[in-house]
Amino acid sequence: QGHQAISRLRLRILQPRKPDGPLGETSRSLDDYSKAIELWPSFAEAYYNRGLVQIYMKDTRKGCLDLSKAGELGLNEAYSLLKRYAGDE
Repeated sequence: QGHQAISRLRLRILQPRKPDGPLGETSRSLDDYSKAIELWPSFAEAYYNRGLVQIYMKDTRKGCLDLSKAGELGLNEAYSLLKRYAGDE
């Protein structure tokens, strides 16, 4: 049963979410990405997506930290977004 829960979580994490959804959905997304990072600390996409959600929620500093971590983990496109938003802090 634990493996099924992890599989469902991983599928939810990898599905793109619209940033213009209700705040509850955005908050759930943030929780999902945080849980994924807790379970898989080297899951670059979770850092990337959580960073985008944080930037959308106007927490640019935390968002940029997550984008940076995603880049360190090999998701190089995170660096282009980091350059774009790092000056907004």
